[in-house]
Parts: sequence; C-alpha cells; structure tokens
Amino acid sequence: MFIRCAVVDATCSNPFGEPVSTSSLSALRAATPRALALAAVVAAVAPAGALAAGAPLPSIGEAPVHRSDNSYTLYDYVDPNGAITDTTFEYGTGSGSTFDHTAAGPTVAGSSGDTLVSANTVVFPVGTQVHYRLHAHNAYGDAYSGVLSYTVTGTPIITPGASPVRNASGSFTLRSLVDPQGLSTGVRIEYGPTTSYGTLISSIVVSPGPAQQAPIITSDDLVSGTTVHYRAIATNDNGTTTQADQSFVVPSGTPIVTPGLAPVHNSSGSTTVRGRVNPNGYSTSAYIEYGTTTSYGNTISSLVVSPGAPQQVPAIIPVYPVGTVVHYRVRATNSIGTTYGADQTFTQS
Repeated sequence: MFIRCAVVDATCSNPFGEPVSTSSLSALRAATPRALALAAVVAAVAPAGALAAGAPLPSIGEAPVHRSDNSYTLYDYVDPNGAITDTTFEYGTGSGSTFDHTAAGPTVAGSSGDTLVSANTVVFPVGTQVHYRLHAHNAYGDAYSGVLSYTVTGTPIITPGASPVRNASGSFTLRSLVDPQGLSTGVRIEYGPTTSYGTLISSIVVSPGPAQQAPIITSDDLVSGTTVHYRAIATNDNGTTTQADQSFVVPSGTPIVTPGLAPVHNSSGSTTVRGRVNPNGYSTSAYIEYGTTTSYGNTISSLVVSPGAPQQVPAIIPVYPVGTVVHYRVRATNSIGTTYGADQTFTQS
C-alpha cells in the first residue's frame, strides 16, 4: 500500500478513505524506521481484516467462445487487489509477443474478488491463429496474464455439389459440397417430392481440411417425370448450416430391372419367381426367361407395367427334377429400348 502526502505537515489520504494526520506520522517516525512507520499507519487506519491494495492480479480464464460472425469472445480472470481496475484484451495474429489489436473489457470494482472479464475480437479468416493476453491496470500498476492462442474456425459452408447421378438400380446419388470450416463436421441429406422433404439420410463426417463432396444414395422407387427436392444439413461444434433447396426431375428412359422377391416353391412343385421393373416413364412389357443354363431357352410373358412406380413382376416356372439349378432373368421393353436383368438362380426342391 502507498500513502501519498504533498508535505510532511499536511494531512494525507489513504486507500481506505480516512485522513492520516502528520502528527501520527511524526510520532512514528521518531521511534521507527520509515518503512515500519508507514506499515504501522496502514494498520492503524485500515478496517479490520483488510489487506493492503496493490497492482492487479490477472490469471488465465475460460476458453474463447466462437460467435456466429466468426469473431470470438475472450475470457480471463483478474483480481483487482483492492483498487478499481481497468481491463483490456490485447491480441494479434503475429508472433506470441505481437499484439496489434485491443478490445476493452469491463472496469472491476476494487472490492471485487477474482472476476471473470471478457471482450469480443474482430473477425479473422478461418484458419488464422490468434494470440491474446489480458492487460489489467489500476492506481498501483499494470499486470498481464499469460499469452494464450486459438485457431479461428467457423460454422460449415454448403454449396451445390456434383449433379445427381442415376445408378443402375434406378436410385440416384445426390451430392453437396461441404466446407467444414476447420472442425469435424457431420453431414445429412434429406430429400422428397416437396420442400418438406420427408426422407433424411446420414451421409459422411467431413474432417477438418478442404471442402468435400458429401453423397447419399436415394431409394430406387423414384418415379420418372417427378421433381425431387433435396438439401444438405451440416453440423459442427460451432453450429448447423442448412443448404438452400436443390431439385431435379427424374428422367424417363429404358426400363430399369432389379432383383425381385426371393423365389417361392409352391405345393405343386412349381416355383414362383419375381423381378422388379421400373417402367421409367413408359408403358413397359415384362417377360421372364428361364432354363437350366444362362442361355435360358424359355420365356413367360409376365405383365405390362404402366408408367409410375416400380412393380414386382411374377412368373411361375414349372417343375424340374429335384436338385436342378434353374436360371432365370427379367427382360423389360418399352418404346425407348429393352433392358435385361441380372441372372438369378434357384435349386428345385
């Protein structure tokens, strides 16, 4: 604690707000060295239990908190040490000893104990390393906290990815381009016939680094000529970004044939087999070819699939000797062309 007087015989003030007369100082000075005299005066005028004031005592606070605009809130603690204390955060992007920005923190009352103070930074580009420290000042001097640093991150950024691609099964691969903004980012894509979507599929986790294509595969029952809406939703520790609506029209074309339900052995010994046919926008005639080799040799007309959703197309294959491996496949034809399904087999039981 410091006691300041203009002249020896004047009255001086002390940090507790009570005047200390020079007669008290003179009596003490006559009997003791000056340092002990001052200590005795402080003891005489300080409230019971009070400590001497001094320079502030800053210390490391909580971790910086990301804000929605990619600025940060910085935190540190300061003990005002008995005197009103002003706080300022110094920060910068150079070396750990270079601080070219300041942000004013609060003024802390002298009677406060250890107090958490904060201030907001300006915005720096994602990936920038920022160093900072707390500068605390009161009537007794200046003090600084240790230097800390953080790397700027952000909420994910989503832009349109590659165009939708139709797969052999009739499904589509949808993609969005996701920039994780420095943090591990989970991506989901939702799609449906309207902007209410309705189907949500987890895609990938994008690691910190460059933007990546995040894909999903839709179901294979999308109807030709219909509009499909989709968008990506990306989430990291800083928040969630939802992509603007994307859409495409399911194109028409040659039929799409995929495996149907498993063969069923009937009580008569015959077997019902099925394939799945997507007419792809046109009236489609479906047939099932079968035989004991992949040359087949026999054909059963199944049904005509109207434009719309995919359908199971059945056929009953007659009885073969027990143990015979029977091959079969679907052939589907519309005005655009003909599609052959993959070879399927069952064993006659």
